[in-house]
Amino acid sequence: MTPSAQASTMYPLGECTNLTKFKFIPENVLIPTHLDQIIPDDLRLDLNFLRINAGRAFRTMITIVRKRENRYRALCPPTESKYKLYTHSATISRLKRWREDHDTYDPTLAPSAKIPGPVIYLNISRTAYEEWSKDYASVLSEFKNGPYKEYHDSAEDFLAAIRVARDRRKVSHLDYHELILFYRTFMREMTIWEDIIPGLDLPSFSEIVDELYEAVVERVENGETMHPFFQRVRNKMRDVEKDG
Repeated sequence: MTPSAQASTMYPLGECTNLTKFKFIPENVLIPTHLDQIIPDDLRLDLNFLRINAGRAFRTMITIVRKRENRYRALCPPTESKYKLYTHSATISRLKRWREDHDTYDPTLAPSAKIPGPVIYLNISRTAYEEWSKDYASVLSEFKNGPYKEYHDSAEDFLAAIRVARDRRKVSHLDYHELILFYRTFMREMTIWEDIIPGLDLPSFSEIVDELYEAVVERVENGETMHPFFQRVRNKMRDVEKDG
């Protein structure tokens, strides 16, 4: 299963994360006071670079997550009328809120009321999605080869600096092991957001169409009646592939 497929099965409408989940434990990212007082200046400088670059990578990733969450809206061509853009966007919002407003896994509640069919309007374009996908892929690549790589380079530099400080006897044997423990704890804490990165790849056009159809069937009154609409989208997609 591809990362995009995993994201689709794990999260409502393929959402890969909830931004409110990122809560770091201060003790895991701040060096203990007794170590901060004894580490050499060059080691402290490497630690500061690590913190700065980790923060930059994290904030950049959050902007990418937010951009990714617009992928269903990106199915509608930006050249369409304001009315079509609005109604498509409003439909996507309704489909997403349905899962947020109703707990379908709570057996004590009555079945969730579905969205009335007449308020659903979708305008799906493969060309629009693929154009948007190219821009997104470029942003994601710049992140992985820029801020994210710089963060990992800083982590390697800090680890190397710890070992150099030990070899040059700038820190005691005990302090060295405590610094290594801090480094490992810090990096483990970073996995809270790093684990999200494999799921940032986009689903293909066919995958996102299938996601949307499944959401419509699940959340819209008589949603299965939209099958012909989605079938036309799929047929058009196959025609394009044959021509290609």
